[in-house]
Amino acid sequence: MIKAIAFESKERSGMFVSDGLEVPSVDENGETDVLEDALLVIRLDLQPPQQKDLEDFYKFFSSLKFFDYEGFREHAASVDVELTPEQVNVVRERNEW
Repeated sequence: MIKAIAFESKERSGMFVSDGLEVPSVDENGETDVLEDALLVIRLDLQPPQQKDLEDFYKFFSSLKFFDYEGFREHAASVDVELTPEQVNVVRERNEW
């Protein structure tokens, strides 16, 4: 299992912020219950993410002009998750890494 960080909805348990509106399982709220379709922090070396990785993620997203960073932080909480190698491969293919 590969450890990662997902962003779970504070309003709907078990629902995660999706990795975009094009993922097959996204709902009208931009959320998914399919872990490999969620927005994830996964290290390229597949080691467990550290606090610095999460801080870097937040720093990057807070710098985007089109992204509602404060709304994101109010809506979603970071949670530790584990993915199978197959799930990681789905994420890799979609994000081309």
